[in-house]
Amino acid sequence: MNLFRSILAGLIVTGLILTGCSKSSTSGGNGAAVYTLGGAGGTCTGFTLGAGTYVVGTALGSTNTVTLTVNVTTAGTYTITTNTANGISFSKSGTFTSTGSQTVTLTGSGTPTAAGLNNYSIAGSSSCSFSVTATGGGGGVATFTLGGGPGSCTGFSLGAGTYVTGTALGSTNTATCQVNVSAVGTYSITTATVNGISFSKSGTFSSTGVQSVTLVGNGTPTNAGSFNYTATAGSSSCTFSVTATAPVSVNSWLFNACDNLNHWGISGGEPKSIITTGQKEGSGYIQATMASTDGVDYFHFSDTLLTPLNTTVDTTNGQLHFWFYVSDVSQLRLSGPGKDPGQIELTSVGMSDTKETDWNTDSLFSSWHNGWNEVTLNFSNAGKTPDGGANFTHLNFFRLYFWLNSTTHPDLQFGIDDIEIRKTP
Repeated sequence: MNLFRSILAGLIVTGLILTGCSKSSTSGGNGAAVYTLGGAGGTCTGFTLGAGTYVVGTALGSTNTVTLTVNVTTAGTYTITTNTANGISFSKSGTFTSTGSQTVTLTGSGTPTAAGLNNYSIAGSSSCSFSVTATGGGGGVATFTLGGGPGSCTGFSLGAGTYVTGTALGSTNTATCQVNVSAVGTYSITTATVNGISFSKSGTFSSTGVQSVTLVGNGTPTNAGSFNYTATAGSSSCTFSVTATAPVSVNSWLFNACDNLNHWGISGGEPKSIITTGQKEGSGYIQATMASTDGVDYFHFSDTLLTPLNTTVDTTNGQLHFWFYVSDVSQLRLSGPGKDPGQIELTSVGMSDTKETDWNTDSLFSSWHNGWNEVTLNFSNAGKTPDGGANFTHLNFFRLYFWLNSTTHPDLQFGIDDIEIRKTP
């Protein structure tokens, strides 16, 4: 009996010893692992990308991996995941069977939506980050939203063009607004036609993010006022307004203000000067003196424009207007037997007698008085050269000439101011 008890006690002790040895050789692994990420709090250490590429619109595969370093203090199960950025994320689950520094390879999933560099952070108490760049794209339709939608367009500005009723829009009639592009590719932005005009632009976004698009206007405004336009691209829209105005009515065109002597020809009157008091318009008028001692009886003012004057009048609705000063109207000669009349001339070739519209001075002299005389001459009452007379869209020459009754005369002063082409009231 004592022998049996001794053997039994020995077996129990042996079993306890074996059990203790078995526990001491277990490294964990049945619970959650304890570890820290290499580079925790900053950029992941040991980071490398797998062989896979990252192309906009192409789903990731088994080779789209990222490898990084971990430091395991307790073996066991783990799950490592990142945030989702640009349509993709990375993750890996498994078991660490040993402790110490080792590497983990995460596998990517999803489809990149835009070209560019994106940052990925690993979630959890130990975190580090890395970057992945997606490329390509642009072969399909872009993904974007209009800034400010569905309200007022942000970043909105109008180009330099004006909006005038009855005048077709041109290349400077533009409207710029912001877009936020999340995937590159082709785009088309349009508005409906409102008040006779619309805006549109098509093209390709080659980069993502907030940027500007300039829509080009088309059409002709039909009414004056402010009108709203809704820019639309797919389900995204925003609104802006454009104000059209009525055309400015131009009823007069200044041929010469007579404020300086540039390009003036004066014959028979010396000296000539600019007088800055008593003028009818502007800062002065042109005055010339015929001295009694000159012994001449002919006088003229002439002016040549370097840039021709473009008017919208014609022989039915236009007139020449200017002011003329004479100190003694009784000295001016009327025409008669053997005496040619003086003339007032407008031409479009820079000289007299060609492409000329003209009036003789007889009817003026008979009604003038000493001092300033307002002269208004209708084109409908003018004469013209056989070539059809002056081109009123290209007027560049004016001349007024006349004779005196005699070469013997007192000192005389003549002045001219404010030469205009006007529409007949």
